[in-house]
Amino acid sequence: MREISSVTPTPRAGIARKLYQRELRDSSVFRDLTRRAVLYLSALLLLGGAISLAVNDERHLLPWAYLFACTVALFLTSRVPASSSKLFIALQIFMGAMVLQISLQVMHGNIEQRVWVIPFYLIWMMLIPTKIVVMIGITVAAGTAYIAGLQTVILANYTLAFAAVIVVHFVKLQLFDQMKMAAMDPLTGAHNRVFLPIQMKERYAESKRSGRPSSMVLIDIDDFKQINDRYGHLVGDEILIFIVDKIQRRIRATDRLFRIGGDEFVLIFGGISEEVAMTLTRDIQSRLNAERPVRLPHFSISCGVCSAGQASSPDDWLGLADRLAYDAKESGGNTALMATEGVEATN
Repeated sequence: MREISSVTPTPRAGIARKLYQRELRDSSVFRDLTRRAVLYLSALLLLGGAISLAVNDERHLLPWAYLFACTVALFLTSRVPASSSKLFIALQIFMGAMVLQISLQVMHGNIEQRVWVIPFYLIWMMLIPTKIVVMIGITVAAGTAYIAGLQTVILANYTLAFAAVIVVHFVKLQLFDQMKMAAMDPLTGAHNRVFLPIQMKERYAESKRSGRPSSMVLIDIDDFKQINDRYGHLVGDEILIFIVDKIQRRIRATDRLFRIGGDEFVLIFGGISEEVAMTLTRDIQSRLNAERPVRLPHFSISCGVCSAGQASSPDDWLGLADRLAYDAKESGGNTALMATEGVEATN
């Protein structure tokens, strides 16, 4: 028997990192922590700004108006709950207003506030790519210095900002790598159950909100226990690795494959109707049959295919796909059943 390779298929690096970043943003813990960090930080800086203006005996109305406007914006942003789909839009608009307010204060002569924008850029780095944040930060800093007529560059401030960017960037990469390890099935390289509820909720909500279709395929290997009993678990493991590799090569990088049990997988297609998902499922079944290595015994898969629009909740969506896969298996296997009119396709 050929030794099983220790190298398992993984999502393409750049796209995978973006997907884990999106899943991180969907985490209720991350959403709550980000919201609180922005609100508490902003409240502290607004208080510090007011004290600074008072100490400097600022008599111009505009700096106080900027401060008051951001205080109102802080109150409005605090009304957006962590569970809101608009949370990150609201936070980013508010952080932009805070950076603008601080920049305007610097232009009015409050030079000591130049470094106050750094924490906002560090938070932005967790939400959008680091390169974009750095380019925006350099542009805003240079523009503010030019308009304010600042002739000197405080090297310590820029060194501090650069060091902070490096630290946060590598912390972010480490966080994504840890998430990938926690979410990946070590044998096959498919995702495990960790992010399946998040993905289901996201696709289901998107389908209900915008009408954009999303489809789910529940895949069950026929008679997998008998294969393990007859040929051994190492052969069973090779079959699992082969199935995941072929599916990953057939689907898009934005589609998600999860291993949810010993011989069960869930495949989620975003922006694809049930009919198209059925066509893709049949193609996957055909490829598995046609490209099976001679060293592996014959096997087949049974599949249940349904769209998010046919379910009353994300859990019901998964339950419907599971029932269809069960019916496909009970009807003889090597079959795909579609929810609409019980359409059947057999390879």
